[in-house]
Amino acid sequence: MDRVTKFQEAFKTALALVIAVGIALAMDWDKPYWAGLAVSMCSLGRVGDSLNKGLLRVFGTLAAVAVALILLSLFPQSRWSFLLALSGYVAFCTYMMGSTTRWYFWMVTGVTVPILTLSTLSAGVSGTAAFTLVSLRAQETLLGIVVYSLVAVLVWPRSSRQTFEKALQDLVGLEHRFFRGCIGVLHGHDDDGGLAKIRTQAIQSFTQLGSLLDGAELDSYTMWETRHEWRQCLRQLGDIGHALDAWRMGFKDLQGLDPRDGMRGFQNFVEEIEARFAAIEGMLMGQPPGHRPAAVDLTLDERAFSDHPHFHRAAFLLARNQMAAMERKIRALFQTVGDLRGSERRRVADRGDPHPALPAVPDPDDLASVARQFASLWLTFLAVIYVPDLPNTVAIVFVTNSIAMGLFTVPYVPVPMLFKPIFAGTLFAGLMYIVVMPHLSGYAALGTMIFAATFVICYRFAEPQQTIGRSAGLALFCVLTSIANVQSYSFLKVVNFALVFVLFFGVLIVTTHFPISFRPERVCLRMLARFFRSSSFLLAARDGLGHSGAGWWHRRQVAFHLQEITRLPQKLAAWQRVLPKAALGSTPPEKVQMLIAGLQDLSYRIQALFEVRRQPPTDAGLDVFLGELKSWAAGIQDVFDRLAEDPGSQVPEALEKKLKALLQRFEKHLEEMLARPDTATIAPEDGERLYRLLGAYRGISKTTVGCAANARAIDWAAWREERFSW
Repeated sequence: MDRVTKFQEAFKTALALVIAVGIALAMDWDKPYWAGLAVSMCSLGRVGDSLNKGLLRVFGTLAAVAVALILLSLFPQSRWSFLLALSGYVAFCTYMMGSTTRWYFWMVTGVTVPILTLSTLSAGVSGTAAFTLVSLRAQETLLGIVVYSLVAVLVWPRSSRQTFEKALQDLVGLEHRFFRGCIGVLHGHDDDGGLAKIRTQAIQSFTQLGSLLDGAELDSYTMWETRHEWRQCLRQLGDIGHALDAWRMGFKDLQGLDPRDGMRGFQNFVEEIEARFAAIEGMLMGQPPGHRPAAVDLTLDERAFSDHPHFHRAAFLLARNQMAAMERKIRALFQTVGDLRGSERRRVADRGDPHPALPAVPDPDDLASVARQFASLWLTFLAVIYVPDLPNTVAIVFVTNSIAMGLFTVPYVPVPMLFKPIFAGTLFAGLMYIVVMPHLSGYAALGTMIFAATFVICYRFAEPQQTIGRSAGLALFCVLTSIANVQSYSFLKVVNFALVFVLFFGVLIVTTHFPISFRPERVCLRMLARFFRSSSFLLAARDGLGHSGAGWWHRRQVAFHLQEITRLPQKLAAWQRVLPKAALGSTPPEKVQMLIAGLQDLSYRIQALFEVRRQPPTDAGLDVFLGELKSWAAGIQDVFDRLAEDPGSQVPEALEKKLKALLQRFEKHLEEMLARPDTATIAPEDGERLYRLLGAYRGISKTTVGCAANARAIDWAAWREERFSW
């Protein structure tokens, strides 16, 4: 972010905070800093982002008001029932944060309900007084949101729509570059890790687009009217990214074979995809499409394959199918963007692949984070109840619950990383409160101090990746200074507030190890075991898994294990970055990254196998051969089960020899089957499915050997070693 933009955004936030607190003071409301807190939590820079977060905070606060009043009325004299109901609702809010892009709504609700209820109970009010107090908190929050929204719209407004469209253009450009890089690799050019870097950038860009679109929808009426189409566009971009990645992973199966020799329309395919990407990028920049999608012939040249082994044919067929799927997905994106940029705004039909929807299933990692938050809240409750004369009891619960819910979104952040920003924020706010504020007289001087302090915090933490530091600094400043019409000053207040963080960090350190360990090496070991167990289950599952004819429970199991192998490699990539040196032992970090890349490859191949097995064969004569394939799968399952127990247990050389023998056996069996007189009666779709199965199983076998070799090179004893760690 350039200096001018940093200055403008810091100025707007400081101005909004001064106005909001000034109005609250003029209205003689209790605890005016609540209005300042609302401003600090909404200051994201762009108008749409700020409005979006502001509205989520409004609705979240209103929901919290309703829940707080219900809890206060249901459990007026029952302490334990009240705490159990309160903690249960907060745990529910925490879990819901992982299932929607509107996660901030649930965080605001989960954070606000304990504050409203506990502050009301600590004040000793009930009935009408409790309702008045809760309503006042809602009014102050709404005031802060309205003030910041007006300032953001009227003073140096920044369009969220432009930011979203620029990010979308960048993502399409990255996927275009990725496609070009893949073609270069097929032509024999060295990769040098360039494709992996582009893919990493694309993933990071894609994860930000959802929140950018949330803000752009509120920033522009046109974006709101076409929001469903834009979200479909994002889904299609995600599908294209997965298709490109899966295609690249399959290059090693071609073993140096040139697709141009066995695929008649390969060069036309390359030129057509290049033209479509260029046209999509142009349309996103407002230019008319200079190209119309044309049909692509990806027919295989049977004469070119007559002397090749069956597994080479299977590799070509798999690559052809991946290219055909990629062509369909890019055509769908072209049509969606064309409709969005066209003169007629109409609802675009979903042009995705017609696969049956699998049921939604819980994520074990989300449940683990909920358990961490629940345990943190209850440890805080017990400390507040049983430790006599503990200061700032409501603040202790507020801080612990807020940070524990925040860690749900970034569970891999080590607790020690929170020391510096919280300590710096407390020290800065404490100095303002003790040293500066007693010398101020009138709101002109106080407003100047508020403006200067807010400006410094926002300017210092202006970058997008510093959002947490900016929000924490502003929140600590508002809470610790506790600006009111009748102001009092006490050094003991600052000390007591600092003691809150001592207890808070103690609770977080405990819940890092109990009830579920969040040490990075332990989390990675659990995730690896889950990945291999899910892979084993999917290989064992029967055909027709994606169809409604399968049992409800079985379909949920399939959905769960598909979700596991899809998400776990990305989660492992995040956790491995925070692995301590002691846990790595003698293992270079690059070895762990290679293992995770192999798991991603294996995930794509198992998903490809799953897609092939959706449809049962039409020729019963293939059942015998498919039975042989299942026995092959049973051997790979045994390897997965062993890797789940001990990732370093498999000797790659022995495993490769075993799987190579299986490959030779099945290729011989296939030759015998195809030599039978009734071979000509095999339906073309069954023959294609047979080769796709061969390619999928061969790819899984080779990738499993690679994963075993990478796992063998890692010092797992250091990962399992017991050591003191925060």
